[in-house]
Amino acid sequence: MNDTEEAQARKMWVIITYATRVEDLLRKNGAKGAGFKELVESLSDVLESGIKRNIGRMAHLRNMVVHEGHVCSEREMAGYEAQFKSVTQALIAMLDARQQNAELVENLKVSMKAKSGLKRLLIGSLIGGLVIAGVLIRVTQ
Repeated sequence: MNDTEEAQARKMWVIITYATRVEDLLRKNGAKGAGFKELVESLSDVLESGIKRNIGRMAHLRNMVVHEGHVCSEREMAGYEAQFKSVTQALIAMLDARQQNAELVENLKVSMKAKSGLKRLLIGSLIGGLVIAGVLIRVTQ
């Protein structure tokens, strides 16, 4: 393998690895399907158009390199890596937001349970106080 073949093999490995990572992140965000197109379509209502466009470009270059034997230029590789960064940042942010929302909902449930328990305690104390006041009033009469 000469330098050019090694460089192309390395680029192909990077392209496939990055594509796999994006597919994994899409699935972690709830996407369903086999491949970029189906995964993106299943999340089309929550993905920004720029992210969808970048994923489409990534898929196009990956398909050309893997299926058509396209020789990837340094410029194409730089663009692919920039698209990968943009897409992964957005997908990770979406994932983090989902996890944060789940934690907020859980905290709200715990908080509501605590408040309802406190409410019961206060009402019980109020009733108890009224009973004691009633007893004291009868005793003093």
